[in-house]
Amino acid sequence: MSYLDERREHINKGRPKAEKKKHWLKPVAEKRKSQNEEYKILRLKFLKDHPRCECGRPGCVRISVEVHHSGGRIGADFLDTVKWKAISRVCHRWAEENPLEAKKLGLSVSRLNK
Repeated sequence: MSYLDERREHINKGRPKAEKKKHWLKPVAEKRKSQNEEYKILRLKFLKDHPRCECGRPGCVRISVEVHHSGGRIGADFLDTVKWKAISRVCHRWAEENPLEAKKLGLSVSRLNK
């Protein structure tokens, strides 16, 4: 046993060990929770006002079922309807898998030059 281990044992001898509190992180912060509630309402209204896919791909006449956040979903961009696009699920997946082509069509903007 090393000197430091002996010293720690001597100092802690007879002291009850303090129970450590477990601090669990909340799965969703309170602020984000209220934003999610507002988003649900805005999203339904937005999709009702924009029934067709706005992807810009030639020949796409699908019904929009999802909202694409062209500027991302962080901070104020989450509820900024100016940067939203009503889009079909197929086109949304395509936009996420092909970011360069999506930027050319105006579906995505670079988040680095804000």
